[in-house]
Amino acid sequence: MSRVIVAIGGTGQMVLHYYCQLFLIGLVREPFHAYVFDTDAFAPSLRFLSEFFEQAAAAAGPVARKDLPVIGLYTLKPENQEGQIVDILAGGALPTQPGYHHPIQAFFSKSDHKENVMEGLYGRPALSAVLAIDESLASLKKIPSGSTVVTVASCIGGTGGGLTVPILWQLENQPGANHLLRAAFLGDYFTSSSSHDNLQDQDNRFRSNRLFFLKTVQEALNLQHYSFIEEPKMTRDKAAEQATRRMAWPVQDSPYWRGASDVQALLSETVQESGGRLKSPPISQEQARALLAQSLGRVHAFLQHSVLDRLRHEAFAERVWGENLVRCLRTYASFDQDGRSTLAHEVQVEMSRVWAPVAAGDYGLSQVFPEIHVRAAGVNEIVRCDWPSPHHLDRSSVGTGQGLRRRLARLLLLTLLREGGSA
Repeated sequence: MSRVIVAIGGTGQMVLHYYCQLFLIGLVREPFHAYVFDTDAFAPSLRFLSEFFEQAAAAAGPVARKDLPVIGLYTLKPENQEGQIVDILAGGALPTQPGYHHPIQAFFSKSDHKENVMEGLYGRPALSAVLAIDESLASLKKIPSGSTVVTVASCIGGTGGGLTVPILWQLENQPGANHLLRAAFLGDYFTSSSSHDNLQDQDNRFRSNRLFFLKTVQEALNLQHYSFIEEPKMTRDKAAEQATRRMAWPVQDSPYWRGASDVQALLSETVQESGGRLKSPPISQEQARALLAQSLGRVHAFLQHSVLDRLRHEAFAERVWGENLVRCLRTYASFDQDGRSTLAHEVQVEMSRVWAPVAAGDYGLSQVFPEIHVRAAGVNEIVRCDWPSPHHLDRSSVGTGQGLRRRLARLLLLTLLREGGSA
């Protein structure tokens, strides 16, 4: 049964950001397919990980790629449309003289007309429903029949508030889909760290959005499992969320961490008859931090000691670094006869670049994670990693030359993070 996450809006993206970390360090073992919808920009971490997982899956081959996540990013704006709401809904500015000139005047205020769609929808769910509904519904048809689908979104935001119920309704009523539908809803869960992020009449608007959303869910949907997260409120730093670079973990009882924990619980519960509101404790941050320290320690040790470069020159490479790693490298080298002698070195260089890019502004895998004290890893932890034993590799997907090095570097980094042996 496929495990699917539908992440809607900025809130859904942040919950998915933390959930991806739990997968990368091996606390979440099962793969998933995430559909990410937003009318605004996507988090850099999710843009990076979408490509990262795709490349690692290509290197893993057709047998193993089913064990890796897929992250699809769907921008919900009319094609080739930018600018103010009024330009998109009415085809241009309305006349300045008083009077009724277009139906949008009955549904949207003058301030709504002037909003720029490139900057988000500012807690106006009606706008997302009008602007983006066709595009979002079309992509849902890709979800395999019989999937467990968890939708995560905010009740009060513009994108989540406007799209979540239509998306869930479509999934529930799609002929032959037969999905197990669950949802993690975040209500009025935050205060802003900056007064500039606050909206005019924000409290009343969020309260209205919340009530309308929950009433619509109650009347329109038949959710088998759900969670509702609101208190205690967290302080939301939108600037940090837009950068998603080394963001510190929220406290264990925060809405984002509970959201990621609830997504895992809702995906794991497969008993359809035992529906209702989820009552499950959040994932232990003590356990998660211990795994994170171990995972980052293995990567740092591997890169610091340039293991692949050393492996090339070891007289007894299998004895020092283990047969599995040597066999893995030889397997991929067989696809690249022209560059076989330099493959190990170039993959080592690519791993360092993917982990921590030198160029300012580039995003690397290390930036997905928070800054923590890393526990030093020993050689045995690298040797005992569950290094890939690829089968039925296809040259057309694995590639040769730089393409092969790029894909293999990502697969090896993923292995170091998730599959380390004991010390």
